[in-house]
Amino acid sequence: MQRKTQLKRRLVWGVLLTAALLTLVTLAWQEGVQGAPPAPLTPDQMRLVAEKERAKKEAGIVDLPSSEGMYVQPGEPVRQFVVTIQVTKAQLLADLEAAQASDNEYFNQLKRNGGYKAVQRMQGQYEKQRRSIEALPDGPISLKIPSVEVGQHSICFSKFTYSGSQRKDPINVVFYRVGKAWDVDYDMRNWTRLRWGRTSCGSSQRVYICDAQHTGGWDGWRNMQYQLERDAGWYCGSPRYHIRLFGSFVRDSDTPSFGWWSVGDAHHDNKWHRCTDGWENAESTVLNSFQTADGSPLWFVGVRWQSDLGNAGHYDCADNDGRARFIELLY
Repeated sequence: MQRKTQLKRRLVWGVLLTAALLTLVTLAWQEGVQGAPPAPLTPDQMRLVAEKERAKKEAGIVDLPSSEGMYVQPGEPVRQFVVTIQVTKAQLLADLEAAQASDNEYFNQLKRNGGYKAVQRMQGQYEKQRRSIEALPDGPISLKIPSVEVGQHSICFSKFTYSGSQRKDPINVVFYRVGKAWDVDYDMRNWTRLRWGRTSCGSSQRVYICDAQHTGGWDGWRNMQYQLERDAGWYCGSPRYHIRLFGSFVRDSDTPSFGWWSVGDAHHDNKWHRCTDGWENAESTVLNSFQTADGSPLWFVGVRWQSDLGNAGHYDCADNDGRARFIELLY
Protein backbone atom coordinates (compact mmCIF):
# COMPACT_ATOMS: atom_id res chain seq x y z
CA MET A 1 0.00 0.00 0.00
CA GLN A 2 2.79 2.43 0.93
CA ARG A 3 4.60 1.74 -2.35
CA LYS A 4 1.41 2.46 -4.36
CA THR A 5 0.99 5.76 -2.49
CA GLN A 6 4.57 6.78 -3.30
CA LEU A 7 4.10 5.95 -6.98
CA LYS A 8 0.88 7.97 -7.08
CA ARG A 9 2.63 10.98 -5.48
CA ARG A 10 5.48 10.79 -8.00
CA LEU A 11 2.98 10.65 -10.86
CA VAL A 12 1.12 13.70 -9.55
CA TRP A 13 4.35 15.64 -9.07
CA GLY A 14 5.45 14.65 -12.59
CA VAL A 15 2.22 15.94 -14.10
CA LEU A 16 2.44 19.19 -12.13
CA LEU A 17 6.08 19.74 -13.09
CA THR A 18 5.34 19.15 -16.78
CA ALA A 19 2.41 21.58 -16.67
CA ALA A 20 4.59 24.19 -14.96
CA LEU A 21 7.34 23.86 -17.58
CA LEU A 22 4.85 24.15 -20.44
CA THR A 23 3.37 27.25 -18.85
CA LEU A 24 6.79 28.88 -18.50
CA VAL A 25 7.67 28.15 -22.13
CA THR A 26 4.33 29.55 -23.30
CA LEU A 27 4.78 32.74 -21.29
CA ALA A 28 8.36 33.17 -22.48
CA TRP A 29 7.43 32.62 -26.12
CA GLN A 30 7.28 35.98 -27.87
CA GLU A 31 3.91 37.62 -28.31
CA GLY A 32 2.89 37.49 -31.96
CA VAL A 33 4.84 34.30 -32.71
CA GLN A 34 2.24 31.58 -33.17
CA GLY A 35 2.67 27.89 -32.48
CA ALA A 36 4.87 25.95 -30.09
CA PRO A 37 8.58 26.59 -30.68
CA PRO A 38 10.84 23.64 -31.46
CA ALA A 39 12.88 24.69 -28.41
CA PRO A 40 12.91 27.68 -26.06
CA LEU A 41 15.19 30.50 -27.17
CA THR A 42 18.66 30.37 -25.71
CA PRO A 43 20.09 33.47 -24.01
CA ASP A 44 22.25 34.11 -27.12
CA GLN A 45 19.22 33.86 -29.41
CA MET A 46 17.23 36.21 -27.18
CA ARG A 47 20.15 38.66 -27.36
CA LEU A 48 20.17 38.43 -31.16
CA VAL A 49 16.43 39.13 -31.32
CA ALA A 50 16.87 42.15 -29.01
CA GLU A 51 19.73 43.47 -31.19
CA LYS A 52 17.56 43.17 -34.27
CA GLU A 53 14.69 45.02 -32.60
CA ARG A 54 17.08 47.86 -31.66
CA ALA A 55 18.42 48.00 -35.22
CA LYS A 56 14.87 48.08 -36.57
CA LYS A 57 13.96 50.95 -34.27
CA GLU A 58 17.09 52.89 -35.23
CA ALA A 59 16.26 52.36 -38.92
CA GLY A 60 12.80 53.86 -38.35
CA ILE A 61 11.01 50.62 -39.26
CA VAL A 62 7.65 50.64 -37.51
CA ASP A 63 5.58 47.52 -36.92
CA LEU A 64 2.05 48.70 -36.23
CA PRO A 65 0.09 46.64 -33.70
CA SER A 66 -2.03 43.96 -35.32
CA SER A 67 -4.24 41.15 -34.13
CA GLU A 68 -2.33 37.93 -34.75
CA GLY A 69 -4.19 34.97 -36.18
CA MET A 70 -3.24 31.74 -37.88
CA TYR A 71 -0.43 31.76 -40.42
CA VAL A 72 -0.51 29.99 -43.76
CA GLN A 73 0.80 26.47 -44.16
CA PRO A 74 2.26 24.61 -47.16
CA GLY A 75 -0.21 23.79 -49.90
CA GLU A 76 -1.93 27.18 -50.17
CA PRO A 77 -3.85 27.49 -53.47
CA VAL A 78 -2.28 29.45 -56.31
CA ARG A 79 -4.29 31.41 -58.87
CA GLN A 80 -2.66 32.84 -61.98
CA PHE A 81 -4.21 35.82 -63.70
CA VAL A 82 -3.35 39.03 -65.56
CA VAL A 83 -3.54 42.49 -64.01
CA THR A 84 -4.38 45.21 -66.53
CA ILE A 85 -3.54 48.81 -65.70
CA GLN A 86 -4.21 51.89 -67.80
CA VAL A 87 -1.21 54.08 -68.59
CA THR A 88 -0.19 56.71 -71.11
CA LYS A 89 2.77 56.94 -73.42
CA ALA A 90 4.11 59.81 -71.30
CA GLN A 91 3.92 57.67 -68.16
CA LEU A 92 5.75 54.80 -69.82
CA LEU A 93 8.49 57.11 -71.05
CA ALA A 94 8.80 58.72 -67.60
CA ASP A 95 9.08 55.28 -65.98
CA LEU A 96 11.76 54.34 -68.50
CA GLU A 97 13.72 57.53 -67.82
CA ALA A 98 13.55 56.90 -64.07
CA ALA A 99 14.75 53.31 -64.44
CA GLN A 100 17.65 54.30 -66.66
CA ALA A 101 18.66 57.15 -64.34
CA SER A 102 18.71 54.82 -61.34
CA ASP A 103 21.00 52.44 -63.25
CA ASN A 104 23.61 55.04 -64.26
CA GLU A 105 25.78 54.47 -61.19
CA TYR A 106 25.70 50.71 -61.78
CA PHE A 107 26.70 51.28 -65.42
CA ASN A 108 29.56 53.55 -64.33
CA GLN A 109 30.84 50.94 -61.89
CA LEU A 110 30.82 48.27 -64.59
CA LYS A 111 32.61 50.51 -67.10
CA ARG A 112 35.31 51.44 -64.57
CA ASN A 113 36.01 47.74 -64.12
CA GLY A 114 36.09 46.86 -67.81
CA GLY A 115 32.49 45.81 -68.45
CA TYR A 116 31.93 48.09 -71.45
CA LYS A 117 30.23 45.50 -73.63
CA ALA A 118 27.83 44.53 -70.87
CA VAL A 119 26.86 48.19 -70.40
CA GLN A 120 26.38 48.64 -74.14
CA ARG A 121 24.04 45.64 -74.16
CA MET A 122 21.96 47.00 -71.26
CA GLN A 123 21.79 50.49 -72.72
CA GLY A 124 20.76 48.96 -76.03
CA GLN A 125 17.85 47.27 -74.26
CA TYR A 126 16.74 50.64 -72.90
CA GLU A 127 16.88 52.20 -76.37
CA LYS A 128 14.90 49.32 -77.85
CA GLN A 129 12.26 49.78 -75.16
CA ARG A 130 12.15 53.52 -75.84
CA ARG A 131 11.52 52.97 -79.56
CA SER A 132 8.76 50.48 -78.78
CA ILE A 133 7.02 52.96 -76.48
CA GLU A 134 7.35 55.84 -78.94
CA ALA A 135 5.72 53.67 -81.61
CA LEU A 136 2.62 53.15 -79.48
CA PRO A 137 -0.55 55.08 -80.41
CA ASP A 138 -1.56 58.13 -78.41
CA GLY A 139 -4.28 57.76 -75.82
CA PRO A 140 -4.83 55.24 -73.01
CA ILE A 141 -2.65 52.12 -73.15
CA SER A 142 -3.51 48.83 -71.45
CA LEU A 143 -0.44 47.35 -69.80
CA LYS A 144 -0.92 43.66 -69.00
CA ILE A 145 1.03 42.23 -66.04
CA PRO A 146 1.08 38.43 -65.55
CA SER A 147 0.44 37.95 -61.83
CA VAL A 148 -0.22 35.33 -59.18
CA GLU A 149 -2.31 35.17 -56.02
CA VAL A 150 -1.23 32.74 -53.30
CA GLY A 151 -3.74 31.75 -50.60
CA GLN A 152 -7.40 32.64 -50.26
CA HIS A 153 -7.33 36.38 -51.10
CA SER A 154 -3.95 36.56 -49.38
CA ILE A 155 -0.92 37.83 -51.31
CA CYS A 156 -0.71 38.95 -54.93
CA PHE A 157 2.28 40.04 -57.02
CA SER A 158 3.62 40.06 -60.57
CA LYS A 159 5.35 36.88 -61.69
CA PHE A 160 8.33 38.91 -62.92
CA THR A 161 10.36 41.97 -62.08
CA TYR A 162 10.24 44.90 -64.51
CA SER A 163 12.58 47.59 -65.75
CA GLY A 164 10.26 50.34 -66.88
CA SER A 165 7.59 48.30 -68.67
CA GLN A 166 9.98 45.57 -69.84
CA ARG A 167 9.67 42.17 -68.18
CA LYS A 168 12.93 41.01 -66.57
CA ASP A 169 13.48 38.32 -63.89
CA PRO A 170 11.09 35.58 -62.72
CA ILE A 171 10.13 35.75 -59.04
CA ASN A 172 11.39 32.59 -57.33
CA VAL A 173 11.56 33.30 -53.57
CA VAL A 174 8.86 34.45 -51.11
CA PHE A 175 9.52 35.34 -47.46
CA TYR A 176 6.64 35.73 -45.02
CA ARG A 177 5.35 36.17 -41.44
CA VAL A 178 8.20 38.43 -40.25
CA GLY A 179 9.09 38.97 -43.89
CA LYS A 180 9.44 42.67 -44.55
CA ALA A 181 12.22 43.40 -47.01
CA TRP A 182 14.09 45.04 -44.11
CA ASP A 183 13.80 41.86 -42.01
CA VAL A 184 14.99 39.62 -44.85
CA ASP A 185 17.92 41.92 -45.60
CA TYR A 186 18.90 41.93 -41.91
CA ASP A 187 18.57 38.17 -41.53
CA MET A 188 20.61 37.39 -44.63
CA ARG A 189 23.42 39.71 -43.55
CA ASN A 190 23.48 38.71 -39.88
CA TRP A 191 21.72 35.43 -39.08
CA THR A 192 21.85 33.01 -42.01
CA ARG A 193 24.35 30.16 -42.25
CA LEU A 194 25.52 31.46 -45.63
CA ARG A 195 25.94 35.22 -45.25
CA TRP A 196 25.11 37.79 -47.90
CA GLY A 197 26.22 41.40 -48.31
CA ARG A 198 24.50 44.52 -49.57
CA THR A 199 25.52 45.84 -52.94
CA SER A 200 24.86 48.77 -55.26
CA CYS A 201 26.21 46.76 -58.19
CA GLY A 202 22.97 45.88 -59.92
CA SER A 203 20.13 47.36 -61.93
CA SER A 204 17.12 48.72 -60.10
CA GLN A 205 13.90 46.91 -60.95
CA ARG A 206 10.32 46.80 -59.64
CA VAL A 207 7.39 44.43 -59.15
CA TYR A 208 3.64 45.02 -59.16
CA ILE A 209 1.93 44.28 -55.83
CA CYS A 210 -1.84 44.01 -55.26
CA ASP A 211 -2.41 45.01 -51.63
CA ALA A 212 -5.74 46.85 -51.95
CA GLN A 213 -7.53 43.80 -50.55
CA HIS A 214 -5.76 44.26 -47.20
CA THR A 215 -6.37 46.85 -44.48
CA GLY A 216 -4.77 50.16 -45.48
CA GLY A 217 -3.27 48.67 -48.65
CA TRP A 218 -3.19 49.64 -52.31
CA ASP A 219 -2.17 48.23 -55.70
CA GLY A 220 0.92 49.56 -57.41
CA TRP A 221 4.58 49.27 -58.34
CA ARG A 222 7.08 48.47 -55.62
CA ASN A 223 10.61 49.59 -56.45
CA MET A 224 13.52 47.44 -55.34
CA GLN A 225 14.24 48.04 -51.65
CA TYR A 226 17.45 46.07 -51.15
CA GLN A 227 19.83 43.97 -53.21
CA LEU A 228 22.25 41.42 -51.82
CA GLU A 229 25.05 39.32 -53.26
CA ARG A 230 27.14 36.32 -52.26
CA ASP A 231 30.36 34.70 -53.54
CA ALA A 232 31.19 37.90 -55.42
CA GLY A 233 34.69 39.11 -56.26
CA TRP A 234 36.18 42.39 -55.16
CA TYR A 235 34.95 44.34 -58.20
CA CYS A 236 31.54 45.21 -59.61
CA GLY A 237 30.97 42.85 -62.50
CA SER A 238 32.43 39.72 -60.94
CA PRO A 239 30.36 36.50 -61.07
CA ARG A 240 28.06 36.26 -58.05
CA TYR A 241 24.77 35.12 -56.56
CA HIS A 242 22.37 38.07 -56.50
CA ILE A 243 18.88 38.79 -55.20
CA ARG A 244 16.66 41.87 -55.15
CA LEU A 245 14.01 42.28 -52.44
CA PHE A 246 10.55 43.83 -52.86
CA GLY A 247 8.25 44.05 -49.83
CA SER A 248 4.48 44.27 -49.44
CA PHE A 249 2.95 47.68 -48.76
CA VAL A 250 0.96 46.43 -45.76
CA ARG A 251 0.56 43.33 -43.67
CA ASP A 252 -1.64 40.53 -45.03
CA SER A 253 -4.88 41.05 -43.07
CA ASP A 254 -6.46 37.81 -44.30
CA THR A 255 -6.79 34.65 -42.16
CA PRO A 256 -4.76 32.49 -42.43
CA SER A 257 -2.17 35.17 -43.05
CA PHE A 258 1.22 35.59 -44.68
CA GLY A 259 1.91 38.43 -42.22
CA TRP A 260 4.51 40.82 -43.60
CA TRP A 261 5.97 39.41 -46.80
CA SER A 262 8.38 40.11 -49.62
CA VAL A 263 9.49 38.51 -52.88
CA GLY A 264 12.88 38.09 -54.56
CA ASP A 265 14.51 37.20 -57.88
CA ALA A 266 17.44 34.98 -56.85
CA HIS A 267 19.88 34.34 -59.72
CA HIS A 268 23.53 33.87 -60.62
CA ASP A 269 25.30 36.43 -62.84
CA ASN A 270 28.29 35.62 -65.04
CA LYS A 271 31.32 37.87 -65.45
CA TRP A 272 30.45 41.50 -66.21
CA HIS A 273 26.80 40.47 -65.69
CA ARG A 274 26.43 39.99 -69.40
CA CYS A 275 24.02 37.13 -68.75
CA THR A 276 22.14 35.45 -65.92
CA ASP A 277 23.44 31.88 -66.09
CA GLY A 278 21.48 30.34 -63.22
CA TRP A 279 18.10 30.59 -61.50
CA GLU A 280 17.70 27.25 -59.74
CA ASN A 281 21.21 27.20 -58.24
CA ALA A 282 20.68 30.67 -56.78
CA GLU A 283 17.26 29.73 -55.42
CA SER A 284 18.82 26.71 -53.70
CA THR A 285 21.62 28.88 -52.31
CA VAL A 286 19.05 31.20 -50.75
CA LEU A 287 17.20 28.24 -49.23
CA ASN A 288 20.42 26.70 -47.91
CA SER A 289 21.28 30.01 -46.29
CA PHE A 290 18.29 29.54 -43.96
CA GLN A 291 19.07 25.89 -43.18
CA THR A 292 21.76 23.86 -41.47
CA ALA A 293 24.06 21.71 -43.58
CA ASP A 294 21.71 18.74 -43.07
CA GLY A 295 18.66 20.70 -44.23
CA SER A 296 17.11 21.54 -40.86
CA PRO A 297 15.71 25.05 -40.36
CA LEU A 298 17.80 27.55 -38.45
CA TRP A 299 16.44 28.72 -35.09
CA PHE A 300 14.60 31.74 -36.58
CA VAL A 301 13.10 29.84 -39.54
CA GLY A 302 9.74 28.09 -39.69
CA VAL A 303 8.36 25.97 -42.49
CA ARG A 304 9.78 25.97 -46.02
CA TRP A 305 7.85 24.85 -49.06
CA GLN A 306 7.49 25.22 -52.82
CA SER A 307 4.67 26.33 -55.08
CA ASP A 308 4.34 26.72 -58.84
CA LEU A 309 4.02 30.39 -59.83
CA GLY A 310 3.62 29.62 -63.51
CA ASN A 311 6.69 31.55 -64.68
CA ALA A 312 8.74 28.64 -66.01
CA GLY A 313 10.86 29.35 -69.07
CA HIS A 314 14.29 30.15 -70.47
CA TYR A 315 15.36 33.61 -69.33
CA ASP A 316 18.64 35.17 -70.35
CA CYS A 317 21.00 32.16 -70.38
CA ALA A 318 19.28 29.69 -68.03
CA ASP A 319 16.07 27.78 -67.38
CA ASN A 320 13.69 28.57 -64.53
CA ASP A 321 11.32 25.78 -63.42
CA GLY A 322 8.55 28.16 -62.31
CA ARG A 323 8.49 26.92 -58.72
CA ALA A 324 9.21 29.40 -55.93
CA ARG A 325 10.57 28.74 -52.45
CA PHE A 326 8.42 30.00 -49.56
CA ILE A 327 10.38 30.63 -46.36
CA GLU A 328 8.67 31.46 -43.05
CA LEU A 329 10.64 33.79 -40.76
CA LEU A 330 9.71 33.81 -37.07
CA TYR A 331 11.47 36.89 -35.70
